[in-house]
Amino acid sequence: MQHAAPRPWIVAGAALVGAGTIAATPVIAPLPALSALQSPATQLTAGFDPFGAWQDVFDTAKANVTALTDSAVPMVAMQQLIANLINGESIDPKAIIDAIAQPSTSLTETPTPLSLSNDGFHAIVALVLPQYLPEDFPLPTDELTPILSFLASPLSGVLMGALGPSIAPLVALGNSVTEISDALSGDTADWSTALQAMADIPANMLGGLLNGATLDLDALIPTIMDAGMLPEGMGISSLSYAFGGLLSPGNTGSDVEGFVNGIADGSHPGIGGSLLNGLGIHLTGPLPLPIDGLGVGPIAAWESLQQIIAMTLGWDGVGNPLDDLAGSGSSAATDVLAELASSFGL
Repeated sequence: MQHAAPRPWIVAGAALVGAGTIAATPVIAPLPALSALQSPATQLTAGFDPFGAWQDVFDTAKANVTALTDSAVPMVAMQQLIANLINGESIDPKAIIDAIAQPSTSLTETPTPLSLSNDGFHAIVALVLPQYLPEDFPLPTDELTPILSFLASPLSGVLMGALGPSIAPLVALGNSVTEISDALSGDTADWSTALQAMADIPANMLGGLLNGATLDLDALIPTIMDAGMLPEGMGISSLSYAFGGLLSPGNTGSDVEGFVNGIADGSHPGIGGSLLNGLGIHLTGPLPLPIDGLGVGPIAAWESLQQIIAMTLGWDGVGNPLDDLAGSGSSAATDVLAELASSFGL
């Protein structure tokens, strides 16, 4: 069926109606697009860095590996023991046990043996704390001193180094959850910070495994203060504990070379640590003392322990103890070195 063409007057009428409608409608300028700063999605992700935490983890791990390799002497305690046996030198087992489990806390020794497993601040705490405790402290000085000696010993550092890599990732996770909670609490929620903290959780946990993490213990401060465990007039502004990761080198006031040569100016820091060395405590009072916790990992703790044993056996802290035997040309030394060279790569 054919459709009749629209009559001219119908077309003209439709055109007039359309023109009138357009003329009657107010002109509205088009809305500008939301700027980057006004967009809620962009506001939430402003400054978001998905890779920064990962970069920090790997940079710290690289620095830790460098510290460990720079201080490493392969099987140094075994080397020194073999050297002593070849040279017919006597070995004192008690001296070794004392060095690794009960270092001297005498105030007359400079440098103090505690500097081999603690930084300067923690060594001072172990040395002077028994002298300044309140008279009603539960333990007398003669019982507290050996406890502090063990807590500051390299053997306690080995124990903490073994535990740290399994605890530190959980501490890092808890720290991330706390950061998220803090960002979202209060009158104004900081969603950007919360999002960043949430995205950083995997990197932070890996960082705890490799490089350690610090546990906030501020909640214990009132209990410690109420128990009267500090001298009169002294307080605590912050309290924490640093757990080491697999690669944490720790930090001590002296290495073996510095200790053997009586260098106490801090120019010969070492690796390793102790249980006490992980404690972070900022003391307030007449003489404020900020002490940061220094976590130690299993590799550094074992390296430090071996070096201290080797020192007790006669190592001077420099080079491989068996190198001198090799240079002497003795037949006994040559035979021993030939048998051991393939076993520990010397």
